[in-house]
Amino acid sequence: KCGSDFTLESKGTEIRCTKCGFEATLDPRYRFVSQDSCPHNFAEWYDKQLILLKSLINDESFQMKSHVTLYVPSNGIFTAVKKAGEGTCVLNRYGLTYTGTNDGKTDILSFPLESMYCLTYASGKKFEIYSGKDYYRFVPDDKRQCIKWHLCSYLLNVRYNGRE
Repeated sequence: KCGSDFTLESKGTEIRCTKCGFEATLDPRYRFVSQDSCPHNFAEWYDKQLILLKSLINDESFQMKSHVTLYVPSNGIFTAVKKAGEGTCVLNRYGLTYTGTNDGKTDILSFPLESMYCLTYASGKKFEIYSGKDYYRFVPDDKRQCIKWHLCSYLLNVRYNGRE
């Protein structure tokens, strides 16, 4: 209703916005029921989110920025990771950049948009990128942001490659 990021909370089948007070219930057929206007179901909600994100990334000044913790493979094994540092990730129309520490040294990792498809993610946990034989996992302070990093990176790639 208010369009704020990361303000929805849920408990059981109840959904509430902590900013504007919007409330809805999820019925047994996974439809939203509310006194207020809202999407009919998850598919409509997702489509509305994509429309909003597309309008954000079409602004030439678009950027996402977050403090993150960096993890890298431990002993070269992708399934085992170790904390390598902390810094800031920025996603914009040029790609993804991490500026911070990496194994005790100051580092800048750049991933140009033309070399990215999209950031993979685990909802509420992390987003990650593979670059050649390298793998980087980023955990933002507010882990709810992970899906937005993923979707914006995907939409930027679609725009970059003219597939809109």
